[in-house]
Amino acid sequence: MKETAQDSAERAHFLSRYIDEEVLKIGQKVTKQTESIKALTAKLTEQFKKHLINHENMKKDVYKRFEIIEGHLPVYRSELYTLLEKNEARALSKIKEIKDAVEQTMLTNFQVLDERVDKFSELVDSNLETLRKAIGDNRDVYVSVINKSNLEQEDRMNGFVEDLEVVT
Repeated sequence: MKETAQDSAERAHFLSRYIDEEVLKIGQKVTKQTESIKALTAKLTEQFKKHLINHENMKKDVYKRFEIIEGHLPVYRSELYTLLEKNEARALSKIKEIKDAVEQTMLTNFQVLDERVDKFSELVDSNLETLRKAIGDNRDVYVSVINKSNLEQEDRMNGFVEDLEVVT
């Protein structure tokens, strides 16, 4: 029994040592992992802190830029209104120029048209007068031809009547 007890005691001792070694190994692994997690957490915390600082700096920078823009906005607005007024004045001036040019062109065209109508009217009047004269001259010639023909016919008739009287 002593041998079994001693054998059991040795086994218990080896088992105890084995368990102590395994616990120590697991403890060391856990410690390493904990330290890794702590280091990683420290790095992440540092990065997050830098990110927050950068974010705040960017936020301040954006707010400053907005303030600058808001400060310049009335100037930009004034310049924009000035440019719009100048463009409007320029556009109105151009429209007036075009309107005047169109009116002038229309007046010139109407004057040219009036002159052409007057010339055409004069030509028509002249041609009508020429036509009247030609008709009058033709009438005179026709009347003289008809009178001459009537006289000749009358003379022939008289000659025929005389010949008839002589024959009778």
